[in-house]
Amino acid sequence: MSKILIIDDDKDVLFAAEQYLQKNNEDVFTATGGSQGLRVLKQETIDCIVLDVLLKGESGFDLCRKIRSFSSVPIVFLTKILTFLRNYTNINRFFMRSLLWLYVWKAMLHTACLAGIVE
Repeated sequence: MSKILIIDDDKDVLFAAEQYLQKNNEDVFTATGGSQGLRVLKQETIDCIVLDVLLKGESGFDLCRKIRSFSSVPIVFLTKILTFLRNYTNINRFFMRSLLWLYVWKAMLHTACLAGIVE
């Protein structure tokens, strides 16, 4: 059983991802913002983080940098706006610095995609 932390300000996304992952016997933690997510990460031994790019307040990119200052847990970026990631000039820097493990478009957040994250 893996421990997965999902950080997203969209409660519908949190609910859907949590339900699917729990059905697959994953231990799921959720957070609606960066500070809540950091608290969970410091209290639990997390195996993977699914992180929204466009969080309210602090961006997923900024939160990713904070996490990398003390943890090497794999991070999967999640976004509604596919062109945001395609056009984001620093995305390659995130991959090259090993800050980011994968990114997923929210419209693709279905069984096959989540199954790939769990594996």
